[in-house]
Parts: sequence; structure tokens; C-alpha cells
Amino acid sequence: MSIEFVDQQTKTIISAILLSPGSNSSSVYLTPEMVTTMSGHPIVAVFFGDDYSASSTSSPLIVPAIINAVGVGAANIAPGELVSLFGANLSTTTAVAATLPLPNSLARVSAVVTDSLGVAHPAALSYVSASQINFLVPTETAQGNAALVVSGANGMQAIPVNVEGVAPGIFSSGESGGNVAAAQILPVGADGTQTLEGVVPSINLGGDTVYLLLYGTGIRNRITLSNVACMIGSLKLAVDYAGPQSNYPGLDQINVFLPGALAGAGQVKVFLTVDGQVSNAVTLVFQ
Repeated sequence: MSIEFVDQQTKTIISAILLSPGSNSSSVYLTPEMVTTMSGHPIVAVFFGDDYSASSTSSPLIVPAIINAVGVGAANIAPGELVSLFGANLSTTTAVAATLPLPNSLARVSAVVTDSLGVAHPAALSYVSASQINFLVPTETAQGNAALVVSGANGMQAIPVNVEGVAPGIFSSGESGGNVAAAQILPVGADGTQTLEGVVPSINLGGDTVYLLLYGTGIRNRITLSNVACMIGSLKLAVDYAGPQSNYPGLDQINVFLPGALAGAGQVKVFLTVDGQVSNAVTLVFQ
């Protein structure tokens, strides 16, 4: 007999299993990409029936999931990282934090991370709604198994999480389906002149010294700068800076010198490795 797990919101099949006659158990492995796809969506199990049982569909279940704020699933979270929790009945209203510093309570909703040492750390919230909460993982959170507890008018929900030193993610823009890096370039002229420029539709290296400024989260706790590398196409490049970007809590910045060899490379993938952890990939176009 066969069972499909279907995302009712997108009408897509998340996974399918085939049970042999007489079997009464199985397991389904969810990749980070699958978790990202199904986060906060109603999921049902569809049984197609067999010689002994009629077909049936389960009641919808919304599985709580935490993803990196850049929009990709990850097995871990990191102190100082911006993340999003997707679930159900998280809040009775929608609210956005209007000022900095971010509050620990928003629309009567709070989130507390109790770390592996048993210490409870209130999280700063930037957005709450019935199905999503955006928050900053407390910077003092110890690594290891932890629990996120969300409290509000609808009661309390506890979600197990794992905390690591880094959980790198790169932000993308809304261009070209949302996968173009939300980045800037900084050309430095021979006279020292510097002007920030965008990366859309493409990057022209010209004759200047050019640096790429990527923006992400979950990066600042890297052990050493030498443990951070940026892959652009087939080139593995050292970075000049990988740490906090002071304009917004949890936002990180990565500065990379762009070699002339990238001129004419066209569209390429860009991703980071940080202390052995690999980020999501974004794209850039080089003239």
C-alpha cells in the first residue's frame, strides 16, 4: 500500500512511502529543502487503500519548523542569527517591531530559548503572526540541544532546536526569481575614490579594484577569518571581513575582493563555507 504526504497549500507531494503487506510502520526523512517548503503549511497523509482498507485522508497537521531568515532550511541555529519560526496559532494578531532595539514581547507573544546549560534566554522579536515569528537567537545561547518556548494568547508551544556556533545564510533579492544575491560592490579607484553600487543586472569589474559586499546571518561567530571562504563560480576566494553589520541586529556582512578572472564569467553561483558549514547558494552575473 502507498501513502503520500501532501502540502495542501501548494498542492504538492512532499514525500511518498510504500509499505509492504503486513508492515505497520515506516519513516520519512525530511531534507532541509523539504522543511523549508512545508514550513507552516497544512500537511495531510493520503492513503490510497488496498485489499483490506478503503482510501482515506488524515486531518491537516502543521509542523513547526525554524529556518534561517534568508529563507532556507537548516539543521541548526546559531547565537546572534536571524531566524523564522513557522507553525500554527502562534499569535492572535500580526505585529511588526517599529523601533530598535527589538522587543522581547510583541503583540503579547514572547519566545525564550533554554540552552543546553539550562539557562533561559529571552529572544528579541521583529515580527509575529498566526503562522510565523521572526526573532533573533539570543547571543548568549550555549551550543547543544536547546528548547524554544513560544508563549502567547493561544498558550505555549515548545520546539526542540540544536544550537551550533554558526549557521550561515546569504540573503537574496527579489530579482530573477529571488535568487540574486542581495549584495553591493565597492569599486576603489586609483585615487582612492569609493562608491557603493548595485549588482543588478550585472557586475562590471572594469579597471578598478572591486570588492563584493554580501549580506547574511548566522556567520559572526566564525572561529577565525581564515575559516571563511567564498565560492564564486569555480573560484575559492578568501574574505577580508565576515562579521556583524551594525545597521540591524543579527545582520552580517562579508567583504570579498573580486579578481579580474571573473570578468566575462556570466551567471555564477555564490556560496560561503564558514567553519565547515555551507550556506545557501545565490547568483551573480559578471560582464
